[in-house]
Amino acid sequence: MLMGLRQQFHHQGFLSEAFNTPYAGVMLLVAGVALTLPFFVWSFKANFRPLGNFNKSNANK
Repeated sequence: MLMGLRQQFHHQGFLSEAFNTPYAGVMLLVAGVALTLPFFVWSFKANFRPLGNFNKSNANK
């Protein structure tokens, strides 16, 4: 995502002239978000998952 932001807002990007299109930074930014989105979904699901049998066994004692 940071590479996309740099490419979009810096006048001299890091891509070669062949790949330096007007929306190359936006495409890199979207690709970065798409690649990191599964991690955030997984961590959000893990945060609200029940803890399982560990709490049930300790609650009976």
